Amino acid sequence: MGEPVDVEREGAPEERRRPRLVRALGCPLTAVLASVLAHSAPGAVESLYSQGLYPHIARLVAVPSGWLAGVAPDGPALLATRVSVGELLLAATVAGAILLLVRALRRGLVPLLSTALLLLGAAAWAFLGLWGLNYAREPVSARLGLDPGPPAEGQLFSMALRFGNELERGLDALGPDWADGVDFADEARRAWASAVQEEPSLGHATEPTVVAPLASPLLAAAGITGIFGPFSQEAHVVGGLVPLDRGFGACHEIAHLQGWAREDEANFLAYRVAVRHGSEALGVCGHAGALRHTLRALRKENRVLWSVAVDALDERILALFEGRRVHWEARRNERVSEAASRVNDAYLRTNAQADGIASYGRMVDLLAAEQRAQGASATVGTDGWNEREERNR
Repeated sequence: MGEPVDVEREGAPEERRRPRLVRALGCPLTAVLASVLAHSAPGAVESLYSQGLYPHIARLVAVPSGWLAGVAPDGPALLATRVSVGELLLAATVAGAILLLVRALRRGLVPLLSTALLLLGAAAWAFLGLWGLNYAREPVSARLGLDPGPPAEGQLFSMALRFGNELERGLDALGPDWADGVDFADEARRAWASAVQEEPSLGHATEPTVVAPLASPLLAAAGITGIFGPFSQEAHVVGGLVPLDRGFGACHEIAHLQGWAREDEANFLAYRVAVRHGSEALGVCGHAGALRHTLRALRKENRVLWSVAVDALDERILALFEGRRVHWEARRNERVSEAASRVNDAYLRTNAQADGIASYGRMVDLLAAEQRAQGASATVGTDGWNEREERNR
């Protein structure tokens, strides 16, 4: 009997190779179909996955990152930049994928395309199973009994005054050195632990790993304060940020870790957890984050009221915001930031966030809904402004 033909090495007839490509295409397509089906049944995703399977997956996946955080010289706190498990996984995955693609390329175009599709499908399925299905869960407004919707006329102005007053009170209580010696990673972990204990529907009991990754300079150049790693369950917060962003960023990324994938919800929960369950210093970060987004939304709606609201802010608040602006102006690269924004926008739209990167600012709708639920009137917050006006006369 003659030597068998190695069809992989010598090349198979086109009619034999085409089915292999079709089968490979099925891997990413079935992942897309699963995502579409999940978004059509948010109640089932909420009960079976987000509140059911996901917490167990998260605890299991977080074991390596928790171990590395425990043996790191600086411990689990966000004190210094170090390598994260997510970065190690990314490097290993990219290296492995390149080796497989190069090997496939040697066998021809069809094996290369088949391998690429299989890798893409495997990544999509891993993403969905480990965390991504949380994009299809019920909205946080349903869990908290809020009636979402855009702010009523004049409510943005009221909200800006309210958050400005709360931020001023926090600075009054803490003094000029309000952020000195504060470990915002640890503060965010404590705040989230308290929030989950009080309201179990907000997440699962765990010890989040918050790390400033080695890629911090690149992330800062892209204008990114942090990123959540679903394959390692790590909250990456860029090293060297101003205190306002360290506190709010840590609370935001832990919100993702708790299963809240949508950016507006993660922003809203970062504020809510920081001001309700955090220290006074973390509360300053929470109110500052809410104020920034509210002012941005108010500027789009009514520049006159926006100007009045900004004029009403305490000088210390304006100084904090100016310091933040200067900090980012020095670290952010315009081209890198623009490219990162486009990638992030496409990613968010792919995961059913129709507003793309604009969805971060949609937290204002949730802030307004919370204030409506609390019975906040359209004039709330004006007292502090009027008192300051009287002092300045």
